[in-house]
Amino acid sequence: MAMKLIREKTKMTLLDLAERFQVGNYSAISTTVGKLNKLMGSDRNILAEYELLRTEIAEK
Repeated sequence: MAMKLIREKTKMTLLDLAERFQVGNYSAISTTVGKLNKLMGSDRNILAEYELLRTEIAEK
């Protein structure tokens, strides 16, 4: 979720995120975010948790 939130809230590139999360390849970021998007589409609890985090961040 952190990768997706950071990607949404900043102008960081996939490469920047890969470096920040110490992931070997930036495509891993894209794959991870894609899997989370798919999971949020099928699991309302995950979606609710994500929305809660996003709201809490926006309030700060």
